[in-house]
Amino acid sequence: MLSACVHRVMFTLDELASTSDVLFDPNEVDVYYSNGQDGSAGLIDINTQETYEMTLVDGRGVLLSSPSRSMDGHFIYVSNNNSGEVYSLNAYSKTIHKTFKVDRIPARFYTIPEGIFWYFLNKNTKRFISYQQN
Repeated sequence: MLSACVHRVMFTLDELASTSDVLFDPNEVDVYYSNGQDGSAGLIDINTQETYEMTLVDGRGVLLSSPSRSMDGHFIYVSNNNSGEVYSLNAYSKTIHKTFKVDRIPARFYTIPEGIFWYFLNKNTKRFISYQQN
């Protein structure tokens, strides 16, 4: 973690898997990430400098999307771009709330700011798809 104010590294997590798929919490305390190497999604707690990982799928080398969040911050969503499943993670209990089968090979899963719809592109059909979360 780099501090823009003091221009230095505040801490590092050497054992963290390499990923560019991150989501920053608006309160600047949590950082969510997907870990395709282990088939998991994780959370970095900035205050405690601890990581928590939730296994989404057994296996290695899974193509997971970047995390996206519901408007209230209660749920974090990660899609499995190999199977077309979307995992709804409870951000507070750090558990999988529900798994949805949405479509084959989604690309860049996204939740709108109001948290009502999911959007993504289907890599095979090139269609834009919208799902109402309710």
